[in-house]
Amino acid sequence: QVGRDAVIVALGGGVVSDLAGFVAATWMRGVRFAICPTTLEADIDAAIGGKTAINIPGGKNLVGAFHQPFLVAIDPRCLRTLPRRDLCAGMAESVKHALISSADFLAWHEANVDAILALDPSVTMRLIEDNIRIKADIVSRDATERTGLRARLNFGHTLGHAIEECCGFTLRHGECVSLGLVAACRLSHRLGLLEGSSAERVEHLLSRFHLPTRLETPIEPE
Repeated sequence: QVGRDAVIVALGGGVVSDLAGFVAATWMRGVRFAICPTTLEADIDAAIGGKTAINIPGGKNLVGAFHQPFLVAIDPRCLRTLPRRDLCAGMAESVKHALISSADFLAWHEANVDAILALDPSVTMRLIEDNIRIKADIVSRDATERTGLRARLNFGHTLGHAIEECCGFTLRHGECVSLGLVAACRLSHRLGLLEGSSAERVEHLLSRFHLPTRLETPIEPE
């Protein structure tokens, strides 16, 4: 009995906002939805940009729609309810945003690891605001990923999504993105497109946020 005037509200992490957004995009050809993210990954990535999707056996996020929320309401205090593993997983997306957009923001990460993990209020606010600004700027110029600009946001995700599925989703999304970032940097170095010191810098920063940089159990390349 939900009509076109309904509003669907997502309260939770990225999986919740993806699912709620997909339902909102498809129910009656589209109703409004709002996102109240409660995880760092959702705050700085999943809640921004209007990508909604569900996973199917053939792969991650293969069925979905572009459907922008009319409201995103973030309360940084929610982050204090997260297990440390989930907080750290969210940092993979933040490191990714820094790598694709701002050398200064990358250096800021390196200088503030302890304060970020301690959820220092002023540092947390800058972390969230700068990430939103970076992603929103890219999305606003290529909302439906037609020009290639928004594809920058997929850095680390091509291999990351494959790892995520091959591991049966036992790893956090951010942990797989971390592995994907390391793999992409190493591949770029092998192709002569990236200095080895830069690849090592990325790997070192991810490890400082307690993110994995190699798989403990290898997966079949095929």
